[in-house]
Amino acid sequence: MRNSKINNMKHAKGTLENPWIFCEDRMVRLESVGSWLNYDKGIVFPMLKDGDIDMSLDVPIEDVAHDWWQSLSSSDYQITKKFY
Repeated sequence: MRNSKINNMKHAKGTLENPWIFCEDRMVRLESVGSWLNYDKGIVFPMLKDGDIDMSLDVPIEDVAHDWWQSLSSSDYQITKKFY
């Protein structure tokens, strides 16, 4: 189910000022929970220490733990609330 263009994306680091990465699907950096969100598909990926996306682990946003939702900053929650 993973998108090959996203899987091949390297060193794509969003910043706090501009957390979005645009490829075939939109990816947004959720700094408060150390994650990346595929905004179009509702899939969450862990963020590596260097800020890149760990494409080896993907979790549908409806399956993330309750404490993940509680750890979201208010700005990150505004991005993700459509999935809650």
